[in-house]
Amino acid sequence: MGIDWDGRHQILRVEMVDRDSQPAWRTFHLGWGERGLTGMEFVAADDRTDLRAAIREDLSEVADQQRYVRSFRNVVHPWRCRADDDCLQQLRWPYDRRAVEEVRQDLESWPVKWEARYPRLVA
Repeated sequence: MGIDWDGRHQILRVEMVDRDSQPAWRTFHLGWGERGLTGMEFVAADDRTDLRAAIREDLSEVADQQRYVRSFRNVVHPWRCRADDDCLQQLRWPYDRRAVEEVRQDLESWPVKWEARYPRLVA
């Protein structure tokens, strides 16, 4: 699924394969071009070895990140932060930004603000 700059979700491709392998994922990614997909800027995907390898090979010019929810849970779980905690809300902000400078500002200010309360998390 893709999301355009207007926030509209688009189905990019659906395909049945006989196994989860790097060649199968490569075929899947290359099929996007056949459908006319251009200008891809960001890929979020599960942390599956074959999928990650195919992304690195096929989409090397595209920003790549492990699926956000899984990454976020892995980071905050050991600290048992409450879901409504401002600390966690502010960690989500960079994913809602469209300007790189706003993301940089968020990422620079977050550790300064939360280091006293969550020193291990900030580290």
